[in-house]
Amino acid sequence: MKHYITWIIVIILFVSCQEQNPKEIYNFLSSRNSDSVMRGVAKLNATDTFGVQFVLNTIYNDRKISHRAELYGQNVYQVKMEALKRISKLDPPNPMNSTFDTLNVEFYKNWAIQSGYLKNQ
Repeated sequence: MKHYITWIIVIILFVSCQEQNPKEIYNFLSSRNSDSVMRGVAKLNATDTFGVQFVLNTIYNDRKISHRAELYGQNVYQVKMEALKRISKLDPPNPMNSTFDTLNVEFYKNWAIQSGYLKNQ
């Protein structure tokens, strides 16, 4: 009986850790701290419509760089582009790096419009 209870607790903990809290993600994304923004972007998935909208609407002014060990030297723009690539499952026309690339941004904007994440602007 003890083993069943242990397994039930483990399963409940595992499932609860997998859930994304939209309010928490939004708080990370709207932060002025680049590390918090990057943490929020990392938590985005394909069902976070508001997150994709936020990333695309704020991608033009994100030149801040992270000093956290796992993201050291990457800027917010680069992390956002990688998230868009991960969510869309599409490779951009140009290679991604830390340099702002309008063609790549427009590529993902068009994808977001076609996928219903953004309204045609």
